[in-house]
Formats: sequence, C-alpha cells, structure tokens
Amino acid sequence: MKRIIGELKAVSVFLPAILVVALVVTGINSLKVPTYSGTSKDDKEVVAEAKTKKSLTGKKKILSAAKAAAAKGSPSKLGKFNEKGSYADGTYTGSAQGFQSTITVSVVISKGKISDVSVVSQGETPSYWERAKAVVHRIKRSESTNVDIVSGATYSSNGIINAVRNALRKAQGKSRNISKKIFPKKPKPLPKPPVGGKVYTVKNITVKPDHKKQFDEYPLNNVNIHIKKGKIIGFSKIKWGSKKPVDVLCQKRIETEMLPKVLKTDNYSKIDNVTGATCSADAMKTAIRKAVDDAKKDGNVSKKSDKKKPGKPKKDGKKPKSDKKDGKKPKKPKKPGKPKKPKKPDKKDDKKPENPNEEVFSYTVTNINGEPIRVVPTNYDFGEYKLYSIGVKIKNQKIIDIFDPKWEKSPNNEWWQKNAFDQMRGNLVRKGTLDAVAGATCTSTAIRNAANEAMRLHSLKQGG
Repeated sequence: MKRIIGELKAVSVFLPAILVVALVVTGINSLKVPTYSGTSKDDKEVVAEAKTKKSLTGKKKILSAAKAAAAKGSPSKLGKFNEKGSYADGTYTGSAQGFQSTITVSVVISKGKISDVSVVSQGETPSYWERAKAVVHRIKRSESTNVDIVSGATYSSNGIINAVRNALRKAQGKSRNISKKIFPKKPKPLPKPPVGGKVYTVKNITVKPDHKKQFDEYPLNNVNIHIKKGKIIGFSKIKWGSKKPVDVLCQKRIETEMLPKVLKTDNYSKIDNVTGATCSADAMKTAIRKAVDDAKKDGNVSKKSDKKKPGKPKKDGKKPKSDKKDGKKPKKPKKPGKPKKPKKPDKKDDKKPENPNEEVFSYTVTNINGEPIRVVPTNYDFGEYKLYSIGVKIKNQKIIDIFDPKWEKSPNNEWWQKNAFDQMRGNLVRKGTLDAVAGATCTSTAIRNAANEAMRLHSLKQGG
C-alpha cells in the first residue's frame, strides 16, 4: 500500500505538464476545417469548407444559407392520395407552398374525372419551375395526382401536387364551393346587331393547330355576320366545335377582344391577331373575309364607291381685272429675267450625305445597365429565361443588323427564339425597323431592349 501511495505522489509531480499537453491537443483539433451541410433548392447537399483562416470570414454566410435550406427539411416523397371518391363537375382552385412561393392551380372536373389542370399563379425560380411544371402534364395525362415528381425540383413538384389535391378536396363532398374560373369577371357579350343589315352565314371553318400542336383540330361550326353597305355591324350565333377548357378560353378571347375591334373598323384586310389565340383568330378572319366577299358579290357595298353626281361646270372665261367697274387696264406681264442663283444652305442645316465607306460599329450586348437581358412572360405560358448576349451593328447612327444571339437553354421556347430573331432581322434589313413579332412579343421585346442598349453605348462612345 505504501508503495502505491509513493508512486501516486511521484506521478502528481507531472500532472500539470499532462494537463498542458491535453489543452494543446484540444486546441489543435479545434483548428480543423469545419464543415456545414444542409439542403439546397435543387435538393443537393450544400457543403461549405473553410480552407484557410481568411476564408473563415465567409463562414457565417455559408452557415446561414445551409441552415436556411436545412430548415425546410429534406423534401420527402408524397404519399398516395385516395382518389376513389366522387368529384362534382366544375372548376376548382387549390393552393400549396412550393419552394419560395405559393403555387395556385385551376382544376377542371368533367364526368367525375380530372379533365384539365392549369397554373394560375406561382413565383418559383424560373430554372427550377421549367422542370417542375412537367408534373402538370403528368397529372393531366394520368388523370391522377399519384405521379412521380421531377428530380432536382422536388419542392416545386410537391407544391403542384398538393395544390391539385387541395382543389380535388373541394370537389369531394365537404367543400363543394366552385372556385373562380380563370376569367373571374364575366366578359361582356357582343352587342346585338342593329336592324337593317343583311346576314351572311359562314359555316365549318377549320381551326388548325400550329406547329406546337397544343390542341386538336376542330371547326368553327357557325357564325352569322351582319353587313350593311359594306360595313360589318354585328355578329350572332357563334358556335365552336370544341368545349375543352383550353379551347374555350381562346374562343372567349376572340369574341371579347377581337370582334369588338372589327366592329369599329372598315378595313377587313388588316385585322390584328389575338396573342395566345392565334389559331382561333385565323379561323374567324377567314370567316370574315368570306362574308365580306359575298357581300361584294351581292352589291352590298359602301356608297363611297358610287360615282359622284356631276356638279355645275365652272366658268372657264374669267374676266380680266380691267372690269368696267374699276376701269383699270390689266398690267402687262413682266419679262422673265435671269434666274437667281440658289442660296447656299446654312452650315447648321447642311447634313452630310451618307458615306458608303462609313465605319460600321459592332457591339455585343450582355446586359442592360448591369442587369441581365431577361425574357419576361406576360402570363404563365412559360418561365422567365435570359438572353445571354446578342450582337448589334450600327452605321450612320442606325442599327443595320443583329446577329449571333445566345439564349439560356429553354427547350419549350427554342422555336419562339429562332422565329422572333429571324423575323426581326428580316424586317431590319428590308424596312429598317425592329418591330415586335406577333405571337412572340416577350422574346421580341428582349431583343429590342438589347438593341436599344447598343445604341446607348454607341452614343456614349461617340460623345453624344
């Protein structure tokens, strides 16, 4: 026992040194690079590693971002939804939380089944939304919400599915309130045609789908066009051959937006299209042209084309000024003198003629006042995307060409990008204008904004 106590006393002499060593080891371990992890928007793990003491200054930002993403939790796969219950026919809206916004959808129930699903509003990140919205098509195709989510856009996918399920709950029994339709305000009907015009009935004009084939071909079954003295004074008995919700929306826009404008004009060769309902507008324009042609054959034309009644002939022989009343003889005309030399134009008004050898300036526009060039949707037909860059040529203070556009990848919008650019470039070469392209207004606006920015940069370069 005495021996053990003696050994302990000997060890106690080195105890302070042991404690110092332990503290040093702990301090070294604390200097190891910390790692933070969480879940990002695209469901990938966020890992932030501080490699040096200097990089530790950004640690707070990385940690806060990781914590914010992790706070949402790992996006779990939604369970199956019992859809065996009966649904009341009608249109219902439902909302649910996506990643960074509330997603609201409109669901059409026909014959107790999902007939159509459309997105009413959302504020998700465009790049992720482009992927997530494929869920809408999966639900429509399968007539069920028990579908796979889109990998890399889990939160937005779950938001769409939950929004549709909330709409379906309204159609199930307890909550039978039919929500507002996409047209919350009932559009004003067309006025009844006034009496006195002749009715021209046009039937079976085909509404043909464009290259995107977003709907099936169907007829404009009937439209009565009332014409008086070459002027369209009214429309009646308009019947379309499709009752699908998407088609009905386009039909209503033709009747509420296009036809009232037709009633205010008499130039039927230039009728504006309705953006987003071009195919339906083309069918109605065909019907209008046919009715107007039939009216011309009947002699139902404007009186402006009639010959004017001959008036009283003007007297040719005017008496000279030397009338009996004043008794003055007419003055003899002066002999023509030498032609005067034209005055030299003022230097201020003297414009230099266009020089064919004038230098051509090329600009590559990548942003507008530091902001990316955006293609911003006016509705929710597509997600916002970017025009990364575009070339602009300027000569004699005029834009003469645009070239080499580089777009953010957006497969659904590739055709619109090419079509808008080709048409605008053609108009620029032929007419010298950068007019917007009908049906591709948003894309055209981005191109025109970039061209205007090139002119601004050119003006600054020239000291203007």
